[in-house]
Amino acid sequence: MRRKPWERVVSASLAVCMALAVSPVSAFASGGGTGPENGVVTYAENSASGATDISAELAALGYQDTKELTTGTYTLKEGIYESLIKIAENADVTLNITGDVTLTNDRSTAAIKVQAGAKLTINADGKTIKYTPKDPSRSAIALESSATLTLDGGTIELDGTKNYTYCIDNSGTVILKKGTIKAENTGIWSYGDVEIGKDATFECGTVDISLSSGSLLSFSGEEGNRYSGSPI
Repeated sequence: MRRKPWERVVSASLAVCMALAVSPVSAFASGGGTGPENGVVTYAENSASGATDISAELAALGYQDTKELTTGTYTLKEGIYESLIKIAENADVTLNITGDVTLTNDRSTAAIKVQAGAKLTINADGKTIKYTPKDPSRSAIALESSATLTLDGGTIELDGTKNYTYCIDNSGTVILKKGTIKAENTGIWSYGDVEIGKDATFECGTVDISLSSGSLLSFSGEEGNRYSGSPI
């Protein structure tokens, strides 16, 4: 018996529905989104780990650019980064370094600037953050008043000449739990407070800590660390 046209349409529709029902969902999940494999990292891709990978974004910025970090946890992979990194005022930032990093910029400032009231914690076990300044009188990290820097592993190195360079320019509080400060001249030039843990070391050409003012709250590092000024 010949089937009516509308019956053929219904049968075809049902067949399509059944085929879609058993198709693998991965076909739809693959999508056309941008992921790390094509050089773009999104916030959503890092939500599971709780950290935002800013490596690709920073790598795309130039000497005259600035990247400001607000409260959160960030990851920075091995690479060379040219832009200025600012920690926003009153922000609480954790920066996890997962590879050796070289920072350089063409600005009359440090490579990383921690603004007033901000807190920056750097975790860089076994890794080096090296600043190669265009102007040899610039420091790797500068802290404004009431800002705090905590180094919890790794090496911060200033790669420059002895033209009054210092690795950290401190007007806030520097807490070195563990890790190494390395500079051809001065490690920390401080107008603020400095706390040195027993696992912190220095590799500096002249003086490890120069206290213009402020306090040396704790100095439990290796014997032989040197400082100038009058710690309180």
